[in-house]
Amino acid sequence: SALTVGSVNSIDGVTTTDGAISITSADALTVAQNIGAGNASVDLSAATNALTLNGTVTVSGNDITYTADQMTLTAGSSTNAGASGNVTLLTASNGRAIQLGATASDASALGLTSAELSTITAITSTGYLTIGSASQTAGITVVGALDVGSRLKLITAGDVHIDAAVGGSTPPPHFEVTAGALNHIYINTASIIAGGNTTIFNSAVILEMDTVVPDNTGDVTFASTVDTDGLDAWNLTVNASAGNIYFNGAIGSNDVLGDLILNSNNITRFADTVDAASVTTDANGTTEINGGSVNTSGSQTYNDNVTIDGTTTLTTGANITFNGDITGATFTLNLTGDAADNTFTLTNALTLANIVVTGGAST
Repeated sequence: SALTVGSVNSIDGVTTTDGAISITSADALTVAQNIGAGNASVDLSAATNALTLNGTVTVSGNDITYTADQMTLTAGSSTNAGASGNVTLLTASNGRAIQLGATASDASALGLTSAELSTITAITSTGYLTIGSASQTAGITVVGALDVGSRLKLITAGDVHIDAAVGGSTPPPHFEVTAGALNHIYINTASIIAGGNTTIFNSAVILEMDTVVPDNTGDVTFASTVDTDGLDAWNLTVNASAGNIYFNGAIGSNDVLGDLILNSNNITRFADTVDAASVTTDANGTTEINGGSVNTSGSQTYNDNVTIDGTTTLTTGANITFNGDITGATFTLNLTGDAADNTFTLTNALTLANIVVTGGAST
């Protein structure tokens, strides 16, 4: 049966065979010894106060939730929900900011270091380590290198600022970021994730420096728009050798990107318009241009096969090169240059209804 404790300041240890455990404190809460709930869940809350975990919290593939405005996960503690369980870390106050990867620089924020997060046993199967919620409005900032071996989700109704590397030495097998509906994910680090499996940015992304998403064995998805901060045309490189690269929103529609370099052995998909200094894809896989237009001041080089799903216009201030096949059986491909010396190079098979060249020479 379940165990619910309404108000307590210190727990020396609790074990149930398969009964849920829920412990709430109106003040600071310290877990000094071990808590186990078998196949059931554990919910620990210190409300707007501090939660300190010195012991071990263990369930078998169920949920563990910690709620507090300050948390300390000591080196001797551990949180184990199993490879398929879920661990959720929440602020009690929706207006409480969250800072990750280092000691919080803001005393009013909930801060969790990588060492503290590493006390959470790696969730590698179907569960997640989720930090924040859609009710938390003050945002999440990665302030120090974030090395987490668990499948990781960051969720907020505010902005997310990624100001330090994610997954340098211990990459999360899944990294997913969600900001508020009218908010953004700001990327101010050169490396997002190294060697992880799946990366998903569910909200609009703003680049604040040149950024590389290193080699991923899974998909990389930008579910919304991608722009720069307007201070420079920052470059974006995405590597997904064994996965797909999906851009589901417009690229550079508000502030143009710099060089866009995309490497995938599978699908690279533009679902909306692209505006960048240049576009380069690698020789493997297929680039799907489904957004109607790609506009660059520099060159466009498609080293893989290209498909279009409607009338498509590629505009360049330099050259456009296709080193693979181009397919769009019932559609027109418009190649447009802004000078007579623009060169359009098509080296392989064309399966198109029509191709129109304007302002340049084709070879």
